[in-house]
Amino acid sequence: QVKIKVRTGHSFPISEKVNNVETDVGFVVHPNRSPQLVYQPIFQDPLVMVCSKDAGRTGDTVYPGDLDAQDEVLWRYFGDMRLWYEQWLWHEQWWDSSIIPAVQIDFSVPTAFGFLSNPKRWMVSPKSIAEDQVQKNSNLAIYEFSSPPPKMVCYCIYRNEPSQQAIASINVLLNHMDKHSD
Repeated sequence: QVKIKVRTGHSFPISEKVNNVETDVGFVVHPNRSPQLVYQPIFQDPLVMVCSKDAGRTGDTVYPGDLDAQDEVLWRYFGDMRLWYEQWLWHEQWWDSSIIPAVQIDFSVPTAFGFLSNPKRWMVSPKSIAEDQVQKNSNLAIYEFSSPPPKMVCYCIYRNEPSQQAIASINVLLNHMDKHSD
């Protein structure tokens, strides 16, 4: 019988727990490439710009260079957003890295999106989370980037030589993900 316990956390500690055989499987968005681990992409999520409908934008795309970095709500969801920015350098391609965003916030989805009630504020978000928040708050709008950053990828990670018990857990999770993916 397979028993699954799910906990959330940041990518690096999750990778360490799997690497140190403290847990059988993990899901991360910022892979800490260890030769002892297998990284299996589970899904990709495009990153979009979210702002208030009162921002006065038209169309369904936004050119990153038209956004003021001082008005950004830098949402460091899962603690990995800054790592992602640094890895891809997309953020620094468009905005001066010395500019401090108006708001910097960790994880809390409602709090991060709550700052977007100010029409000047904008935020980069995974599209799936943005769409969920727009359903809850009809005053928010989603825009695709005309020059988009790389998609956020979620990886299922496990040891490349797992125990028999771990293999059973991994198979249950991967089968569940296959059944529920688009």
